[in-house]
Amino acid sequence: MKTNGVVSFVPVLAKNGTVYVGTYNNVFYAINSGTGQVKWSRTTSNAFKGYPVIDKDGNIYAGNQDGQLYAYTSTGSLKWTFPLNGFSSSSPAIDHNGNIYIGSGSGELFSISKNGDMNWSFYTDGPVRTAPLIDAKGTVYFGSDDMKVYAADANGNELWSYQTDSNVVSSPQLAEDGTLYIGSYTKLMAFGK
Repeated sequence: MKTNGVVSFVPVLAKNGTVYVGTYNNVFYAINSGTGQVKWSRTTSNAFKGYPVIDKDGNIYAGNQDGQLYAYTSTGSLKWTFPLNGFSSSSPAIDHNGNIYIGSGSGELFSISKNGDMNWSFYTDGPVRTAPLIDAKGTVYFGSDDMKVYAADANGNELWSYQTDSNVVSSPQLAEDGTLYIGSYTKLMAFGK
């Protein structure tokens, strides 16, 4: 299927076979994976630069360079938007309670309820460009262009931070043994339990 715009991130496949993808030409698509036909599309005022996520009810969440987090139903209806106070090239993450987490160019990481209300925001001194990671205890891990790696609890309180020597540009990954891996411009870092 031709999108007429750059797709620079991972498309997301829903259980029902729908592929969701946003583009640099400001269009978000739902595509039938069997036929390649567009089920629906929505146009915004700016580009999508992160991959979307799908919750257990089939709702789709995608951040946009226009500074909004968009929430769509599986049929393409707009549920709500949330202002991120700056561009978003971050992909969202969802915890087991349905809360959505996303970074912003304003240097904030937001926790947003599934109804579109802000739970909390965590401020850093640089844009948060990558997808956060939430562990089973609700700890949120993320990096920032302020050259720090952060861990915050489920209420948005800082548990720890680590100063690196460059912007933190990769999304974190958590190994089975509890080791957290995250990359910066200059190195791969590992944090133990």
